[in-house]
Amino acid sequence: MNNRFYVASEKLQDIANLLIEKGYTELDEVVSPDELADKLFIDTKRETFYFTDEQCVKETNEILIEKYKVSYQSTTLKKLKLWK
Repeated sequence: MNNRFYVASEKLQDIANLLIEKGYTELDEVVSPDELADKLFIDTKRETFYFTDEQCVKETNEILIEKYKVSYQSTTLKKLKLWK
C-alpha cells in the first residue's frame, strides 16, 4: 500500500468482511439523503472503513485534498487480498 485512503465500488460486503478479518473497524454508514451506499471508503492508517455513496466520496475527496494534499485511490477485492 502506498496510499492512505482507498475507495471500493464492487463486492462491498466481501471487502468489508475481509477488512474485518484484517482487524479493521467498521464505522457508521455515511450517505447523502435518499441515497444508498454503493461505495466503501477505507482509511489504512486508522484501520477503519465505512459504507458511503458517490456524492459523499466526492465531498470527502475535497477534504482530503485540502487537509492532506492527497486523494483516494480505487481498490478491489483482489488487490485487498494482497494487503498485509
